[in-house]
Amino acid sequence: HTAIRLPGTQAALNALASENIISEAEKQQLIEAYVFLRRVEHMLQIMTNQQLYHLPAQKRARDQLGIRLEIADGEFDIQYKQLTQNTRALFQDLFYKRIDRPVLSKKSFNQALSQDRMPLRELKTWLAPYGFNNLAASFRNLKDIRGSEERSQQAFASVSIGLLEACRDAADPDRALSSLEGLVQAYGQRHAFLRMLGDAPQALRFLTHFLGLGPYFARVLIAAPEWLDLFAKPELIEVPTTASELMAELAPITDEQLFMTRLRRLRTREVLKAGIRHHAGLIDWPTLFEEFSVVADGLVQAAANFVATQ
Repeated sequence: HTAIRLPGTQAALNALASENIISEAEKQQLIEAYVFLRRVEHMLQIMTNQQLYHLPAQKRARDQLGIRLEIADGEFDIQYKQLTQNTRALFQDLFYKRIDRPVLSKKSFNQALSQDRMPLRELKTWLAPYGFNNLAASFRNLKDIRGSEERSQQAFASVSIGLLEACRDAADPDRALSSLEGLVQAYGQRHAFLRMLGDAPQALRFLTHFLGLGPYFARVLIAAPEWLDLFAKPELIEVPTTASELMAELAPITDEQLFMTRLRRLRTREVLKAGIRHHAGLIDWPTLFEEFSVVADGLVQAAANFVATQ
């Protein structure tokens, strides 16, 4: 569509509507979202005198931003969340093939997984619509996640369709599922892991999307599954840890082996926090690397302090 290859966002949206690729209502919704977010960006940069592209982590700062934008005190987060969720839903409808109902019911899905093998034609019927390319590997990964114990299988049944839908929406469904299987193995307590995801559907979706991004963060989380709480408790990632706070956490330790163990755990925790914050849209790429630098500075200085006291 050469007609929509235009330099301006609003001009491109108008062209999309003219070409009947999006409706007039969808065009208007996207233009309103674009204008609002550009106003937020510009006001944030005026307030901070910096080229920032992410919202403040502190709610009070976001409320002050809202007041500058003539939004009632305390209402900014509500408006921002509603607008971005509506825009995301429209994006999903426009660019993803949505499945109105599960290909299989939970019961038939879990009965299928009780088989050792499944013909390729059947695999295509109920796995291909969810975006999987390596159907045989995906079948094995699902069986491994489900496990052989009855209570694990029951816990899996409650999350099975939600898991497929989360994988479908991930950047790489095959990678997301394979990494999740590795995480289940690393966590060890399969039943507890599946129950935790069943109790927190949003955490299941966010975790699956996160694992589908690429191998680096997946490897980090698989190596340290104890930090899964970061996905289920948003308050743990809202504010980045400062270098001084990292140094303070390590300062009381006098045993060398314990110090190194704790240092590695903190490094893993902070890398995951920053990665999750970035995936959640709380920070941009430059800020992500800046937070990595702060973590490195804090840990290096803590190590230097430890050596100096020995």
